[in-house]
Amino acid sequence: MPTVGQALRPVSVPKLTNALVAEWKRIPTAMFQNLLKSFPRRVEGDQNPY
Repeated sequence: MPTVGQALRPVSVPKLTNALVAEWKRIPTAMFQNLLKSFPRRVEGDQNPY
């Protein structure tokens, strides 16, 4: 199933705003919780493997 952004091509700022808000609401809460839990590890200051 296409996402809102793939199915619609906003032609105005309000339509773009509505499309972005709709996509934002589709992000599962668990994704944000996992991101927040990973912050301490991310800011330790160790070398990055890349």
